[in-house]
Amino acid sequence: MRSHSFHQGALALLTAAGFLAVGTGTVSAQPEARPEARPAAHAPASATTEITRTAGPSAAVPGATDVVQTFANMATGSCLDDSQQYGLRGYGCNGGVYQKWNVHVWGDATRQLRNLATNECLFDDGYTLDTRACNSSREQSWFAHKSGDRVTFESQATGECLDDSQFGLRTIPCSYNRNQTWR
Repeated sequence: MRSHSFHQGALALLTAAGFLAVGTGTVSAQPEARPEARPAAHAPASATTEITRTAGPSAAVPGATDVVQTFANMATGSCLDDSQQYGLRGYGCNGGVYQKWNVHVWGDATRQLRNLATNECLFDDGYTLDTRACNSSREQSWFAHKSGDRVTFESQATGECLDDSQFGLRTIPCSYNRNQTWR
């Protein structure tokens, strides 16, 4: 697999294609077939929703790009962090590899978030928010509701949104507030 430097031309191309591109990082071509169909979740009424949800087979777009990003919560200022020692958590942003996430866009416009340090993917099944060995399941698939350089992640499996607050990192019903907004 080849990696190329991420420059403005790539940002414009990604933005025009509707991909999540709100940071700097590395872009790599990674055509990949998705083994199973994933039915779409119920669409919330939101002015910030910029994605299309479809049902049926969802193979990744040939030549689709992955972007490496860091996600800081708008309410807490903490970054989405995963390590073998401490697990998944919101933690003070430090630019470390535990806070870098490879964002893979599936053919149905959902995202898979894979941590660069642990090589595990963000997982939500309604009982557990964690990281697990990556696969193509709905539990590791997230709708990205974008507004400018900000994003809210909604679990395709549960329809709940990734939230960070004094109660910790969790998924709860979507309200699109600052605790559920990442930049």
